[in-house]
Amino acid sequence: MPSKSETLGLVVLEAMSLGLPAVASRAGRLINIIPENQEGKTGFCFNPGDVDDCVSKLKPLLHDRELRETIGKAAREEMEKYGWRAATKKIHNEQYNAVIWIWQKKIA
Repeated sequence: MPSKSETLGLVVLEAMSLGLPAVASRAGRLINIIPENQEGKTGFCFNPGDVDDCVSKLKPLLHDRELRETIGKAAREEMEKYGWRAATKKIHNEQYNAVIWIWQKKIA
């Protein structure tokens, strides 16, 4: 994803959810999808506009099948946090209880 101004990064999320290692520019929302502490684990970020930096991140993935598969698998596991199951669990465990607590305070 070479965008310098990506606001959401759906293409990167979709690729990672398919088990593909992502290579994205270090810009916009993409830095949240592949944070610094995940670089080299779930994907890579390169400096926007820096073709050499981008190529240096792509080459190892193109030439090393094991690396590509390892990072792709980790990317897929990372994307489980964004699935419906995880979203529903968050709503149920956090937001639902907060709403009940606020409602109980109002009627008390």
